[in-house]
Amino acid sequence: MTHILLIEDDPGLAAALQVEANYSHEARILLGDALPIVASADVLDQRAARMSTVQQIAAEHPDLDSRWRVFSHRTRQTPYLGTSVTRHVDTLDRYNSQLEEILKLDPQVDRTTIATLLSSLAVELDHPNLVPLIDANE
Repeated sequence: MTHILLIEDDPGLAAALQVEANYSHEARILLGDALPIVASADVLDQRAARMSTVQQIAAEHPDLDSRWRVFSHRTRQTPYLGTSVTRHVDTLDRYNSQLEEILKLDPQVDRTTIATLLSSLAVELDHPNLVPLIDANE
């Protein structure tokens, strides 16, 4: 099976987040969130090398896709991140889209995370100065 284009293909993301983490608490949180995704991508890539069909890879990709989408969104919503980070996220979003096309998958949705974020948003809209947004990864 061919190599899967995932986070490990752009090792600059972790390095860019590491630089930003020296100056930004939010970047430190994102870096901590990125590491398990990088590890999952690496495991899937290693397993894909031993798989004989695209369907086998497709069966294991949805969880990684869902976690990447949440991470990508959170990164884009984080203010004051350097352009290096956003450039790497853009590249990885393209890789993920290409992988979905190859695997013939629809984007995956983490309904629990969406429900948590929507609930936090509703509380924030009702009481903007009382409750901070809840981190969906807590």
